[in-house]
Formats: sequence, C-alpha cells, structure tokens
Amino acid sequence: RDRVKDDDRLEGLDDVEAGAAFRAVAEYELGPADLEFVLSRGLGSDGHEGTSLEVSAGFDYALGERTFLNVSPFLIWGDSDYIGSFYGVSDREAAASRFNSYSASSGIERVGIEVSVAHFVTERFGFYGQAEYGALQGDAKDSPIVFDDSQFELAAGVIFNF
Repeated sequence: RDRVKDDDRLEGLDDVEAGAAFRAVAEYELGPADLEFVLSRGLGSDGHEGTSLEVSAGFDYALGERTFLNVSPFLIWGDSDYIGSFYGVSDREAAASRFNSYSASSGIERVGIEVSVAHFVTERFGFYGQAEYGALQGDAKDSPIVFDDSQFELAAGVIFNF
C-alpha cells in the first residue's frame, strides 16, 4: 500500500513504510527439488511487525553446457499482523477513505511460480532473465484495496562469480 501517493483510489490509507526485518533461510535438497524456507519477521513499528513464511521448491534443468533453467513454484503464508498491514483497513482509515473497515487474518497470502534462465558467456560471467507470476489468496485476495489479484514481475541482470 505504499503507492497511496501514486494511486488516488487509495487516498486516506496509511503507507506501509520500509523497515528492518529479521530473515532466516533454510535450504534442503530433496531429490530433484531444492526446497527453500524463508522466515521473515518485521522489526520496526514504521513498517510492519508481522511474520511471513515463503516455501518454494526449485527444479534446475541444464539446457546446454552453459545455459540453465530453474522453475520454482512457491507459496507465502503470513500471520494476521503481516496480512493486516498490507491488506487490512482500520476503522480510522475507513473513516478517511472510500473503503469499509476490513480485518485481514492469517493465511496463505500468495501462490505462484518463478521461472529463470541463466546463460554463462564464460565460467564467471553471464546473463539471466526471470519471470514470476503470483496470485493472491484468502483475505489478501478479498481485501477491498486489491484491484488486481494477480501479479506479474520480470527481471533481467548480469551474473558475475567472484
């Protein structure tokens, strides 16, 4: 919701400011899948103080000697503080906006898939491209401040191994 200044439809809602977070990452190789668990807890009152857990399973495929494909389905769960910070509407915000009050509870926030391709020009240098599709679920999807429950992201970059 930090786009309040950019989208007139969200006028009257508070911004969710950037803030510090504690993150713990665990990875486990299970046959062809690399399972990853990312636990995150907001630490500051400026941002959110909620907890989220992202679980993904990465599958790697060699498309050639220097070209690799990764496909990773994922889901993100959030507690009520996390989901409420991003998708809830407090009574005070409802009075200042066009939205009714909305209490968002804990649950699956989003499910999706990430696909990336990396091509190494040399052993140390290469390029990558990434596409991600995610669909909001549960209270996040049902929030009155959500105008599109699907999200698509593209990224590209350079890889350099030290």
